[in-house]
Amino acid sequence: MIEKVSKRRRVLISLVCVVLLVVCWFTGLIGFIIGRFILPGLSPCSVGKSVEITEVGYGASHLPLKKGITIAISAERLKRMLEDGWRWGVLVPPGLMRNGMVLKGAWFPRDFHLPPHNRVPIMIIVDPAAEHPQIRCRYPANETNDIMENQVAEALRDTKEYILGTYETIYYIRFKTLHIRTDNSDLDTDVDKRTVLLEATGRVRMFVEDNLLTLRNTGKVKSLNGKVSFNLYHDSRGIRLRYNAEIEELIINFHNMAPWLDKKLSKKLRKSWQRSLNKEKKKQKMEKRCLPGWIPMDIVFDFKLTV
Repeated sequence: MIEKVSKRRRVLISLVCVVLLVVCWFTGLIGFIIGRFILPGLSPCSVGKSVEITEVGYGASHLPLKKGITIAISAERLKRMLEDGWRWGVLVPPGLMRNGMVLKGAWFPRDFHLPPHNRVPIMIIVDPAAEHPQIRCRYPANETNDIMENQVAEALRDTKEYILGTYETIYYIRFKTLHIRTDNSDLDTDVDKRTVLLEATGRVRMFVEDNLLTLRNTGKVKSLNGKVSFNLYHDSRGIRLRYNAEIEELIINFHNMAPWLDKKLSKKLRKSWQRSLNKEKKKQKMEKRCLPGWIPMDIVFDFKLTV
């Protein structure tokens, strides 16, 4: 008789423990405990090969990073991204991604030619006001130019034929100011088109080369305004992009050149750069790249150079 009572008591205790565990799980208590007391003790830790988390905190208000990437996203959108992009994402306990959570760390981009061991500071803020995920990037002009100069030159490179063969025009731009942002008018969660706007100033070095000679000149880029329109296509692998670039304004003052020639050459360069950016091979190369389907397309993006 005593053994039966003891056995029933153990079953009852086990049942109560299971019920308490389920209640704590769905009320977010377990997620809160993990986020508040366990995650901070696990940092620094690596997320894949390109991201390192160095600090986890809650509650405090944080200003955007002066150098690096600041991401603001709501807890609901972050949880949805984890569920869509990670096979174990559905097991993330409620309450772990709590509003006010702040993660600090570094990003090691593999697609950019950064100096060895260089890293981009990153901060992720779980913010209920971020209905659409927000990415704010600020980076020094000198470091950005060192990274982008050759990539921009390759994008604007132009080759033409003439009576003696072919000649190639190469442009190296050093930006003084650069502002890249998304057009956020009529922004919705489910989007199939996005537009990125660009405004810039700086200096340009122009080289015209063929088999016989090389001509060069430098100029001050007083104004460069343009936009890139993206069409988004979803398939079984993810999201593909088809783009069209448009340079709306280009004003360059070249060294030792009359103003009327500046205006005429700026007009020709605007058409040449736009034609180079919109080459079909470049569009096809972009379209072959597939973004993961869990990446939100309603991102509010803002990038600026700093001194």
